[in-house]
Amino acid sequence: KGHGAFLDCVQYLTHESEKCQKEGKTLYEDSEVIANFDWRKELNEREENRAKYGGDLSKKDRMLWDVLYDGKTLKECREEDKLLYMNNLDKLKKYRLEYISSHMEVPKNRINIYICGGGGVGKDVASKAIARCLYPEITSDEDLFFELGCDNVSYEGCDAQPVNILSDYRAYTLLDAFKGRENLFKVFDSHPHNSRVNVKFSSIKPVNAVNIVNSVEPKDKFLNG
Repeated sequence: KGHGAFLDCVQYLTHESEKCQKEGKTLYEDSEVIANFDWRKELNEREENRAKYGGDLSKKDRMLWDVLYDGKTLKECREEDKLLYMNNLDKLKKYRLEYISSHMEVPKNRINIYICGGGGVGKDVASKAIARCLYPEITSDEDLFFELGCDNVSYEGCDAQPVNILSDYRAYTLLDAFKGRENLFKVFDSHPHNSRVNVKFSSIKPVNAVNIVNSVEPKDKFLNG
């Protein structure tokens, strides 16, 4: 039963399996098998997958494996199979964060930048412009920065971008969002360690090299907060 059993039947047509050859059955050329799909390609892919994953995994489980153990990004998953990505988004995000925290190294140094100004003066635009200047070789904003608003400190959807932009934070909202100074010091540590930060519903090891915070608070008031 199932797709794997179907491929077993296809493979049997050529008698190429070790079992068939031990039984002395005639080995047939691929050209003698008539089909309306590339059966040889599917057989080869199955053997490659068995070698990589140690068994016959579904397409969904292969994607989850690649994210959790091989560092496949959320963007790569979406581009590979939009429907599979959509149907498993929550789990993919969770596994991606676990890979980041368990396997990726923190930078040797972290830069923290603060931008202040009144509402509507373009603080978000300036934040993104600075990020692009710091990493001109990264042409996609999705690959460059991850935005954390006051309502998104769970890092949900983070894909290990080098820059985190924390938009429209005051000192007290920043302390509240990250549950106190201890967590906050880890987020902004200029010489980061391999320690996790407790965030909403989970924990994560920040691996970004740059934090850009923007706020309406003057810098002195913000730093004294």
